[in-house]
Amino acid sequence: DVAERLVKLGKDKQRVEIAHFYCELALQHMASDDLDRAMALLKKGAAADKNSARVSIMMGRVFMAKGEYAKAVESLQRVISQDRELVSETLEMLQTCYQQLGKTAEWVEFLQRAVEENTGADAELMLADIIEARDGSEAAQVY
Repeated sequence: DVAERLVKLGKDKQRVEIAHFYCELALQHMASDDLDRAMALLKKGAAADKNSARVSIMMGRVFMAKGEYAKAVESLQRVISQDRELVSETLEMLQTCYQQLGKTAEWVEFLQRAVEENTGADAELMLADIIEARDGSEAAQVY
């Protein structure tokens, strides 16, 4: 496999492109419900570029499709340190995972972290909705 050899040779400039290549291959397998093969390709993508938010997001999707919500959370949470601008793409998936796991407090903690790290308005709005539902509209407005 040429892509793997490039990674092993330390071709740092190609790492991002190689990770994207594996993501594209994984997408094809996800479309045909071959989730195990898709995950294998995504792991190769992660090996090529451990900072690839795209790989983390796609892994999260595969884990969710397999009902492995804790692993999905782990994968999706990595995005906050990989590319803050893409965190908003993970929020609905994370919300679903935390709901499936019954971990509301951890979901709120993640949203608070996302707000503190300036990941965008989506996290702020989701957190405000939770505060409003829990503590009333005045508390949400103060927030």
